[in-house]
Amino acid sequence: KEEVSFLFSLIEKKLRKEGENLNRNNVKVEFSGRRQQLPEKLVEIMDYVQNLTKNNNGLTLIFAINYGGRQEILDAIEKIIKKTNIKEIKEENFRNFLYLPDVPDVDLIIRTAGEKRLSNFLLWQSAYSEFYFTNVLWPDFGKDDFYKALVSYQKRKRKFGGLVK
Repeated sequence: KEEVSFLFSLIEKKLRKEGENLNRNNVKVEFSGRRQQLPEKLVEIMDYVQNLTKNNNGLTLIFAINYGGRQEILDAIEKIIKKTNIKEIKEENFRNFLYLPDVPDVDLIIRTAGEKRLSNFLLWQSAYSEFYFTNVLWPDFGKDDFYKALVSYQKRKRKFGGLVK
């Protein structure tokens, strides 16, 4: 509990400090996760930064705070049951009930430190993602490593669940 409290406090301080800088650099900031279980002060600063940057059209930076892919899917189903009279759920309209429905599917997932799992992250959005695995630790992952990942991705033939023609 003490560690979680420290982390929330750290996120709050960093967001407060960097929010203006992100805005000046045309970065749009969004948050994905269950806000209702977060400390009120943290939610206030999240709302402030998100509102401050909402019209920016450069890079979009998404923070996953109190986020789990399975929980996102369950929350979407709960919204559908409680707030709609939809009788049939289709892939096309299911996305509308996710935490960030306008965020496109993930093209490339880079896993550092030799990890080879999704870790309950963006389960719906990563259905057709390409993966790049490296043994490089995240703090050491630099521009050259990122370039290697992009070159690897460029060489792939994306199928999106279909056959390559």
